Amino acid sequence: EQSFKSFDMAVDDIAVLNKRFRPVMDMMRNIAVDVCEVFEGDEAREHLDNLKDCMKAAIEQEYDNNTYVEVAKAVKKKGTDNPEAVQGSLREELVSAYEAAKQQRENPENHAEFKELLKITSAADRGASSSQDSCEGMTVSGDLGDGHWIDPITQKDIEVPVKNTKCGHVYDKSSISHYIKTTNKPRCPCLGCGNTTSLRLGDLVDDLFLARVLKERSEKNN
Repeated sequence: EQSFKSFDMAVDDIAVLNKRFRPVMDMMRNIAVDVCEVFEGDEAREHLDNLKDCMKAAIEQEYDNNTYVEVAKAVKKKGTDNPEAVQGSLREELVSAYEAAKQQRENPENHAEFKELLKITSAADRGASSSQDSCEGMTVSGDLGDGHWIDPITQKDIEVPVKNTKCGHVYDKSSISHYIKTTNKPRCPCLGCGNTTSLRLGDLVDDLFLARVLKERSEKNN
């Protein structure tokens, strides 16, 4: 068991690093809004295209890191429980299993975070294609702020948004907290979500971007 100490430390470090991707994705969406407020037409679109590429890269890296952690734990268990079952070295086994698992990676454009970014960039894309419109009006309190953000549990407007770090879905903090505490083996309550892992309070982070959207909408309406 002692021989796995460095291995375990490396896996734990990757797992900790992966938790930082969601705040980075939130920051990208905030930057996209700022770009729409400052730039127009083709200039805005160029910056937003770069943000899309960065978002896809972050999504892919997050997936690869998650995959590595899962595969590493499986290979370690296999090597510990039945060393003879491991063909070659553990390192070779890990690399082989990891590369095979990476092939199952989905298109990052289907990821919830990328779709949220597209809600922001769509107005700029339309503006660039027409050469007449701009990002004007695509501020947080504009197109996005006029939308409805519904909690999947209560079917009411979200007041304090929190995000599931495993699948990217957003809930109202109060309702999801109550759901987790009162439900046996809680999972993401969004219909059709492919995330089947158990949902814990520790999986939730504040959705700073949506909080900004809701705050500016409230200020606009008051």
